[in-house]
Amino acid sequence: MTASNGQEGIDIFRKNRADLIITDMVMPVKDGIKTIMELEREFSDLKVIAISGGGVIEPDRYLALAECIGIKQTLTKPITRAQLINAVNEVLDSQ
Repeated sequence: MTASNGQEGIDIFRKNRADLIITDMVMPVKDGIKTIMELEREFSDLKVIAISGGGVIEPDRYLALAECIGIKQTLTKPITRAQLINAVNEVLDSQ
C-alpha cells in the first residue's frame, strides 16, 4: 500500500494493518515524525523504517529525530534495493 502524505498513510494503516511501515520524514500534510508518533499511540507494536533525503535540514538530522522517538532502522536517500531489503529483514526479524 502506498500513501502520498502522512495523514493518508495513517488512514490507510488504520483500515489495513501492515507488518511494517516505511515512511519518508519530509511529507506534505503530516511529516514522518508526526505520522509515527500518532500511529505509535494507537499501535504499540508498530515497526517502522524511516527514510530521508533531507529538506530544510540535512537528512541525518531528520533521521536523528526518528531515532529519538525509538525508530531503530533509518536510511538516507538515495537507497539501494539491497539496503532496503536488508533493513526490512532486520526490522521484521527483530521480534
